[in-house]
Amino acid sequence: MVEAEGHLIDSQLMNAMFDTVVRHDAAFDVLEFRIGRTNDEPSFVSMRVTAKAPGALTEVLEELVALGCRVARAEDAHLVPADRDGCAPEDFYSTTNHQTFVRRSSSSRAARRAGSCATCERATRSSAASTA
Repeated sequence: MVEAEGHLIDSQLMNAMFDTVVRHDAAFDVLEFRIGRTNDEPSFVSMRVTAKAPGALTEVLEELVALGCRVARAEDAHLVPADRDGCAPEDFYSTTNHQTFVRRSSSSRAARRAGSCATCERATRSSAASTA
């Protein structure tokens, strides 16, 4: 997750952030956006940035930080068992069909689909990550 705060609209920072992600062939989801209502009140944006490979994610994050963004605190994934087979728990987050890594116990694991459920296995790379 990446966050930014300030005069994001009138400074064109928001556009620069979005353009940076797209230029790196990455993707973003805006999770929270608050517009400052006065000149003294800053705007705030929080967004999830994803890339096809860990190296690509690192590149886009470095450029976003250079623009004035900050990387939000990294946290382990919260895993919850499903109530029964074939069902997802409440508030389940579904990823795309691209390779995804899940952070658990401060290390990343590759997620894979197995039948009607998702499983995690140890990543082969020590610093694998594809979501910030």
